[in-house]
Amino acid sequence: MMHILRFLKPSTWQLWLKDHFDHEGVWIEFEKTKESETIKPDEALNIALCYGWIDGQIKRIDDNFYLKYFAQRRPESIWSTKNKASAERLIQKNLMMEPGLRAIQVAKENGQWERGDSVPDDYDFDSFVRMISFYEEAYKNFMHMSPSVQKTYSYHYFGAKKAETRTDRLKKIVDRLNQNLKPM
Repeated sequence: MMHILRFLKPSTWQLWLKDHFDHEGVWIEFEKTKESETIKPDEALNIALCYGWIDGQIKRIDDNFYLKYFAQRRPESIWSTKNKASAERLIQKNLMMEPGLRAIQVAKENGQWERGDSVPDDYDFDSFVRMISFYEEAYKNFMHMSPSVQKTYSYHYFGAKKAETRTDRLKKIVDRLNQNLKPM
């Protein structure tokens, strides 16, 4: 069952997480306009990190709204450099809650905290671009994206160890690029 929530203020999302931090996950509705009445995605993510949660998949509703999935961070999930910096900033501001601190401790103990900073041994950006070039629309969109977005896509592909996982990731990447979407 898909739980969809809409928060107008960051404090209401924080209160919800405080009472439901062990919940399976929820979809939060966001408004695309600058005059948005809903909380901002970055606000939602920072609050989620405080409770050991993370954002993920995005689903379009229409031209004005979209959904973003939030759930408890799995122990095996990799911490991105951006999320680590946010978490450290939240700790310094004394905003990090116990579930968030536990998620960080688990990641440090199992190596996932550092893994997000490492480049895969066989990383080859040029070969990734050549693979994408076989898909005309995807390639065209990819080449118009910023270098950081291109790098994120290529890291995601090379982050998979098994050939079948890479094949699956390439299909998903090409699908997103065909729609001119950035990585999730």
